[in-house]
Amino acid sequence: MKRFLGLAAASLALIASQQASAQSFTTTTGVAFKYDGLSVAVQKGNGPLLSCYLSIDIENDGTTIEAKNPVLTGSGGACNTVVFLNAPWPVTSLGGGFWQVGVTGGGSDEIFVDTTITPGDCKGHLVLEYLGADDFLVETGFSSTSTLPEDTAGGPCKIDGVIDNP
Repeated sequence: MKRFLGLAAASLALIASQQASAQSFTTTTGVAFKYDGLSVAVQKGNGPLLSCYLSIDIENDGTTIEAKNPVLTGSGGACNTVVFLNAPWPVTSLGGGFWQVGVTGGGSDEIFVDTTITPGDCKGHLVLEYLGADDFLVETGFSSTSTLPEDTAGGPCKIDGVIDNP
């Protein structure tokens, strides 16, 4: 497994690379890739800061690229209280090595995060930066101003970390 970047290590970061240049990657049609990361920082509003294991699959069916089966675990079971709903989500290129997972503005393609460790839920999209070597960085609220906005009271969801395809 590739080494993980501490707190700056990633959340719902996705997608695989068969051949990659410095800031791009390609997926293989018909193949699902599993991305995972340790020490992914997760926090809802002012709730506890969790260090979680994140796992997510990326699949290219030849027509679309989708993120599927997202799971957070760890922190003595506390990470299991943060649940991603509405998957699968579309994965689209934003250019320059950045990829968007999900959409903003409603509908079934929006990431919905149901939390029970603190009040409220979140919804929106995640932006991933391809770091090369099949690593993705998700910066959602700790080291950037981007967050998954709150859907109901309780504050936005922050998810930061690096995930890779081991």
